[in-house]
Amino acid sequence: MSSDTDSFDDSFDENDIDQAFQQAELTQKTKIQTHLLLQQEIRNSQRFESSTQHLTNADNDKVYEILGENAILKNQLARLQQDQLKLQEQLKNEYLKIVQEKEESIQALNEHLLEAKSKNEFLVSENKSLNQTFNKRRKLRHVEMVEGETPNQTLSSTQNTSYNNTSTRSDLFKGDHISDGEINAISHTDVDTIAEATKVIVINQATFFYNEKTLFIETLSNYVIPGMSLPALQYLERISSSFEYSIDNFEILKDETSFKSAILKYLINFQDRDRIDNLLTKFIKVLSNYIEHAVIESESLLAVPFLVAIINFALDYKRLAISESLIGELTKQVCSLLFKFPDILKQEYDYITLPSKNQILIDSHNDVDLSFIEKPIHIKILEMFSTIFLCDVLLTLSKIASVHLFNKEDSACNSILWKNIPEKLLTNSLLSRRTPVHFIHNTICILMNSIIDEDRFAFENIRINPLQKVKELPAKSYKPLEQLMSILTTLSPSQIHFDIYGLNNMIGSNDFIPLLELVVVPNGELSSQAKTNSFDAYERIIKDTSNRFSRRDEYILRTKLQILELFEIFYSTSIMLSLPHNMHLKLLCILNELVGEQQELIYRAPRSANNATKVEIITKSVIIIHHLLEGESIIKVTDLPKLTYRELISNLMKITSNSMKNQSIEFITKLRNEQKFNGTVFIAKQEIKELDSFGLWNSVLSIDRLSLEEKEKLIQHRIQVETDIYNGIEFNYPDEMIAIARDIFSKLVTEDESERIYKSINYIEDDDSENLADFEMNGM
Repeated sequence: MSSDTDSFDDSFDENDIDQAFQQAELTQKTKIQTHLLLQQEIRNSQRFESSTQHLTNADNDKVYEILGENAILKNQLARLQQDQLKLQEQLKNEYLKIVQEKEESIQALNEHLLEAKSKNEFLVSENKSLNQTFNKRRKLRHVEMVEGETPNQTLSSTQNTSYNNTSTRSDLFKGDHISDGEINAISHTDVDTIAEATKVIVINQATFFYNEKTLFIETLSNYVIPGMSLPALQYLERISSSFEYSIDNFEILKDETSFKSAILKYLINFQDRDRIDNLLTKFIKVLSNYIEHAVIESESLLAVPFLVAIINFALDYKRLAISESLIGELTKQVCSLLFKFPDILKQEYDYITLPSKNQILIDSHNDVDLSFIEKPIHIKILEMFSTIFLCDVLLTLSKIASVHLFNKEDSACNSILWKNIPEKLLTNSLLSRRTPVHFIHNTICILMNSIIDEDRFAFENIRINPLQKVKELPAKSYKPLEQLMSILTTLSPSQIHFDIYGLNNMIGSNDFIPLLELVVVPNGELSSQAKTNSFDAYERIIKDTSNRFSRRDEYILRTKLQILELFEIFYSTSIMLSLPHNMHLKLLCILNELVGEQQELIYRAPRSANNATKVEIITKSVIIIHHLLEGESIIKVTDLPKLTYRELISNLMKITSNSMKNQSIEFITKLRNEQKFNGTVFIAKQEIKELDSFGLWNSVLSIDRLSLEEKEKLIQHRIQVETDIYNGIEFNYPDEMIAIARDIFSKLVTEDESERIYKSINYIEDDDSENLADFEMNGM
């Protein structure tokens, strides 16, 4: 900084200095003249005094004349002194002004230097990430090269493709400040004659065209909401605003401008082309403020789901570029908007369908709010998708907060996020017994993202005192866990009110996404109001029950499995956090009940397609039970209720029993090797999925074209896979989980009792294996 200061001193304006010196010289001359006049007056006074002693009455006129001249000289002297003081004050003020201007200039240059350094650091980090991405893409490209294609052919095709793409992009971003010389250098190039030079031209153009802003615009233009047929901006091309809106250079006119043109105009005219963090922050704020105004003021909601989807895309575009202040501000806005849709978050009935007349009569006497029935169905659809997408935005914000915490230990993102999530919203709306499964699943993911280390969970960031051995989790934070415990046993298919998995593809079938396309005005028209359709058009989508009921069990099981994963992460990561003892005991009883329930469901439907998920739920439950009972550090065996104690022994006996293991292996081996059966045996969906995950399913389909040696290898691999999964003969729990179950079992009973029970449940009578296999075949 010393060199910078010197440069600023050297650049001091010389004209200002010369002017100051001239004024100083003038002041000095004025001082000299004043001094001479003063001396002259003194001499005159002395001569006057000496002469007056000899004057006569005849000389009185001359005396008065001299006195008058003396008075005039005194007046001139006073005026000169006054002018001198004014001139000195003026020179002082001008000097101070020049010094202040130079200091302000120096400060501004210092601030500009700091900003340039910050920008340089950001661009360096971005360059590193881009290099990593480029290297990964090169590796993928190398792996995906077609057999027989030479590297030169691949390079040539890549060059030509890149050239064509960049040529069209130059037409798309005419509003961007692009050098005409670069465009002409490309447009006037003969590709056929300088094919080798194409690579250099493309690289030069890419470094010029592809700044952060243009990359974001291109990616946004191709963004498609999951399940929809067109990019989001193409739907917004048909939608206008129902009110005039202007903020931060973003302007959209009422019923005149489409959202697509307004968004692209704003992005193209955005000045800072390389600071993607500034672009994302301002862009998200512009859209979120519009959405808040549209929902709160009860304006048209037609554009809201699409704008919320674009905000989610912008948040997920580059997570590290999202600032902590934006996370807090946006979280607060999203939560306030979710409070506007209480009937969707807690549903007595399916929100977009009508209850029966008898039910309406009954509930009207029970003071149940049925005001939502009077809303048009297209308004309900827009409200439903707005709520789903807003919850997905909240989930994305929690992911970004966890990413920030993972990269920066001193990050306050987690605190800022949970500070702006109302406890009432989480406990009363997102985790109630009437909350749809989709929202419960999203909320579980949000809670999982809050677990970063041993002192962070949900609403509280707890810094443990090293002198304090045990720290209980505050009630504000463990209440969601308590509600999730009850949801494990009370979750029912009646809580599946719509089939849509939203923006983050968490859970659902996405069968309802055509409803959103129905309310958009057809292409070629511009409107701010939703399109109305006949009720039959909506009903065909809503009541399309093909495969829907078979998927409901899957949604319920996946949500329960997600809850168990949350508890597993909680106990494995949040070591120093602890729940009250009665909650630990309650959880163990619930998990034991859940294990017995899933085992019973498998016995009743041994060919169910969801049995693999049920086995996974049993596995997770047993692992958590083992953690609670391990070393009796959390729960002692003597604390267990008698009923829970007996049921736990029974459930563990079913897990540790492996009496059917050998028979299942023998049966599958005989079926594949001796009988040459090539089809699926028990649960086709699960068997195909497992074989495909090992890369064997395509070989199974083309087994007739394989050589004898390859066919034998395939059969052995297939037998191994099929006997390692649940196959309808026996549970086939993972070996690790069986060992954990045996360890728990040894804590519940003595060693001798455990040995006798284990031998009794694994006892097999000597029997002919062929008859046993026939028995198993007949039992199917």
